[in-house]
Amino acid sequence: MKQIAATMLAGCSTVATIAGDRSPKNFCCRDGCQIPRVYSGVANDICFIRGQGEDSALLIFDLPLSAAADTLVLPYTLVRQSKYGDLCTGLESNEAAHQSD
Repeated sequence: MKQIAATMLAGCSTVATIAGDRSPKNFCCRDGCQIPRVYSGVANDICFIRGQGEDSALLIFDLPLSAAADTLVLPYTLVRQSKYGDLCTGLESNEAAHQSD
């Protein structure tokens, strides 16, 4: 029950990715994860689940909530996707490695 409360307090992946879209300094792309702006919460959850993070069970609970929230914000994310492209391209770690050379 504490985990469910923590999820509600922390917000879902949709909130995190939309906030990250508005302020990129607050959102960090994981190595090799491609996250489009459309259904970004679902993509972010799947990325973390595939990475077998310690909170995978919590993210599985968040997945349907993110899908619902992503559907509600679809008009906004469609415009942002067409204007700016993916939130994370999956190449960020490679770009950072080339910049440090």
